[in-house]
Amino acid sequence: MIHNEGKTADRLLSVESPISGEAQLHEHVMQNDMMKMQHVPSVEIPAGGEVTFAPMAYHVMLLNLKDRSLLSDGKRFPMTLHFEKSGDVTVEVAVQKQAPEDGQKHGHAQ
Repeated sequence: MIHNEGKTADRLLSVESPISGEAQLHEHVMQNDMMKMQHVPSVEIPAGGEVTFAPMAYHVMLLNLKDRSLLSDGKRFPMTLHFEKSGDVTVEVAVQKQAPEDGQKHGHAQ
């Protein structure tokens, strides 16, 4: 979950992680009665608001993985988020086999 406690909107422009050759921002959208995943160039984070990254919503797609063993349950890896106004923010992603229950605010990868 990304929180924007500022008075102006910000935009997540891209992400990167040392465990992958490329990381893309994606979202799920309904198209012709089918759920489809699509690449998005950026994600707007509204002023005083938040955006949730979760299965079947916005998510990060890691491509060209360098070490798949880092994606096993309980492992952690860094990810840097590049924001238009806030600059770079590095977070630690906790890999979980099961997504957290609703209401819990933990990072996870699938």
